Order: sequence, then structure tokens, then C-alpha cells
Amino acid sequence: MAAVEFTLQGRTDVHGRCYLDLEAVGALTTTCQRCMQALEHPLRLARELELADSVAVIEQADDDVDRVLAGPAMAVNELVEDEVILELPMVGRHEQCEVMAGGDGEDAAGRGEGATAPLKDMLQEWAHRAGRDTSEPQTARRAAGAVRKPIKEQ
Repeated sequence: MAAVEFTLQGRTDVHGRCYLDLEAVGALTTTCQRCMQALEHPLRLARELELADSVAVIEQADDDVDRVLAGPAMAVNELVEDEVILELPMVGRHEQCEVMAGGDGEDAAGRGEGATAPLKDMLQEWAHRAGRDTSEPQTARRAAGAVRKPIKEQ
């Protein structure tokens, strides 16, 4: 669930370049990658986006200016969504997870496997469906049937 409010305002500078000033505030909820519980991200962003006439202008730019492709009809919701996503951490996680804080190493089901138990369960279920032996521990690559092939020299 997300609640984000934003303002988007256009302007030009003294050189005639067009900009969009985006401000957004709110809160986003994602999943913690350690404990798989809800993780709230407070959001406060301010962006200055220069409008570009073509993709070539964006690709050839050699500076730190954020640019977006301008058009007669721009999808504002997609622009805001993209900027909000860029504001999120690549790997969201609590600073101190409740599952990890217990100190006994047990997950919510009491299996003693910590936050990796859901992943292990999923891999075992997949291996079972594929008819693979799950009696011995396997790496995720082996469980998924990955095969390492030598690279031929040229």
C-alpha cells in the first residue's frame, strides 16, 4: 500500500531550457528481504528534471543533470512512479528484524533456520515437483538444475 502526494511544476531557465520540478512525500510499504515482513519507507524527494527533445540528447550528455524525454503527451503517473522507485533502496530491510532480534536463531515457525526457511521450503517444493532427491543439501544452482559449461578458447 502506498500513499504518495506530489507536485509537478514546469519552468524554463534563462537559457530557454525546460524543466520539471517534482516534489513527492508519503510512505511506501515493501517487504524486508531478511525477515519477509512489511517494511515502511518514508518518502521525501525533490527532483529537477530537464526536458530533452530526443534520446540522443540524453545519451550524449556528459553531466549529472537528470533528463527525461519530452513529448506532447507525457504520462505524469509513470514519471512520478519511476522517480519514486529510484528513491527506494535496492535491497530493503529493517535495521533490526524481529525474527533476527530473538537471538535464538528460530524463525516464526520455530524451525531454527532463521529468515532463510521460506526460501529453503520453496526450493524443496520445487525440487520435489521436479522429481529431484532433496535428502542431501544442495545449493540453489544445483537444485535449479544449473550446469556449468567450460568456455571454449578461441
